[in-house]
Amino acid sequence: MDGTTISLRHNLISLPGGAYKNTALYDLEGRRVDDTNIVVTPPDHPIFAKEYARAPERVEVPQDLDVVEDEVLYIGVARDHYGHFLLDSMSRMWAAVETDKTCVFLGADDVRGEYYDTIMDCLKLRLLSPTRPTLYRKIWVPEPSLTNNTIRPNADLAHLTVTERLHGGTSGDWDQPIYLSRLGFRSKARVAPMDRDAEETLELKLAASGYRVVRPETLPFAQQVALFNECPTIVGLLGSAFHTAMFTRKTYAGRFALLTFRPERKKGRYGLIDSIKGYSAFYIECCTFDRENSVIEIDLDKAIDGLASRGFLPPSPQ
Repeated sequence: MDGTTISLRHNLISLPGGAYKNTALYDLEGRRVDDTNIVVTPPDHPIFAKEYARAPERVEVPQDLDVVEDEVLYIGVARDHYGHFLLDSMSRMWAAVETDKTCVFLGADDVRGEYYDTIMDCLKLRLLSPTRPTLYRKIWVPEPSLTNNTIRPNADLAHLTVTERLHGGTSGDWDQPIYLSRLGFRSKARVAPMDRDAEETLELKLAASGYRVVRPETLPFAQQVALFNECPTIVGLLGSAFHTAMFTRKTYAGRFALLTFRPERKKGRYGLIDSIKGYSAFYIECCTFDRENSVIEIDLDKAIDGLASRGFLPPSPQ
């Protein structure tokens, strides 16, 4: 489908019971099957090498294995982090949308959150999350539709299935510009905090120009999906909140402004998502990382000038 492949494998093993062994499948000789890993990149990738190695290259295969004889579908590793779940954990679910096969989802019992419960309820998958070492005689392994440097046209297939079941049409709740605030957000990842004073000042500036300030993590997940399908203008600091864009319909024609410390040519997977959607996205480089104080600082002048020059704020008076 859309150039994304799937292959039938035989005699692969899942090894739950420890964080390091539950992030890939293994063959009968105890060798890691690399294209089932939590991330599918070259093992020496400078950014992902450490995460890739969470699953050891070789393990001892237990003698006492549960055995699944029926054909099953591997959909990867469930990650207990909002952004990583939407991008990584859902990247193989394109193959699950139109199947009645049981889906092997490693670590699914460890994920918590209203977003996770809602997504899985919408997808209606029959899940198998092993708690014992298990041998799968026949297991289909889909290629992930989104990696660190590639996105396929069907990468949002599962997400749009969720959208259709959650969002029936325009509600009227999100018809004004929105600023996605990070002031109350506490990430499960190791992300440096923002400069609170600067973000508060920016919020006041945007509110005075007609923006509604929203803390997305306080909204029910269905409302977040509605926001990303109805709001004409969304501004915020680069972060996982913008991964909700995976749920925007192709017909959605809103405008995003992402405040970032990355130059546009290095916008990473945010830019990959943009490439398969119908909205317009602008990346405004106005943040720096203060290593001494471990805080991400916002250059307010750069932020405001950048937003004004791209039509998100009125021009500053001369």
